[in-house]
Amino acid sequence: MTIGVLIALGLGEVATAIRWRFDAAEARSAMMTDLERDAGVMHERQLARRCIERRLGDVDALLQQARRSGTLPLVSRIGRPPTRPLVTAAWDMSVSSGVLPHLSRDEAGGYSANFDMINEMAGDFKAQSALWARLAALENAPGPVSQDFLTELMFVSAELRLGSRYVDTVAGQIVQIGQANGRLDYWLILDRENGSAADIIAGLRSMPICQPLVVDGRPYSRRGGEAHAL
Repeated sequence: MTIGVLIALGLGEVATAIRWRFDAAEARSAMMTDLERDAGVMHERQLARRCIERRLGDVDALLQQARRSGTLPLVSRIGRPPTRPLVTAAWDMSVSSGVLPHLSRDEAGGYSANFDMINEMAGDFKAQSALWARLAALENAPGPVSQDFLTELMFVSAELRLGSRYVDTVAGQIVQIGQANGRLDYWLILDRENGSAADIIAGLRSMPICQPLVVDGRPYSRRGGEAHAL
């Protein structure tokens, strides 16, 4: 009887270990898929960097001109960087299911650090989107303007410039992780499999932020400004 119980307990432990091993493999695969897709979103943001820098340069130049003249020209749509959802469902499920202790310590720690960065970027994307919306106050509002209004938008532009540089740095780290562990998956952007960086660049070129800013009906040109290129 005792031997039978021990055998049953042993078989139960083996079955439990096999189940956790299977669950760990599923969790690992799901987290890698989410990481690859988030890395694809971060790569798009990296590719948009020159558009962001150029547009903020345009905005700064317009604000300086308006501070001198006291008047805003007719400014077309400024645009904003692409802001995509980031996915952490597999990580959240792994935490809640208790599967993480069944990964190696290094592996679990790596996923934790990676998804912490991704969650941080989701918050940064949201905050920067709100700041870009404030810059939209310059659009289609020609005429006299207060110095207080212009000063406020200069602070918004400066905050965006600093925040965008930080996002670009962290995005680069996430992209490197995605490339090292598998591939960059652009499904969250293109809503299809097998997309490429060329597809992402083509999409960015059609976005207002990557096109010349139109001021008083003409493409805006500022002295020392970057050439329009992506």
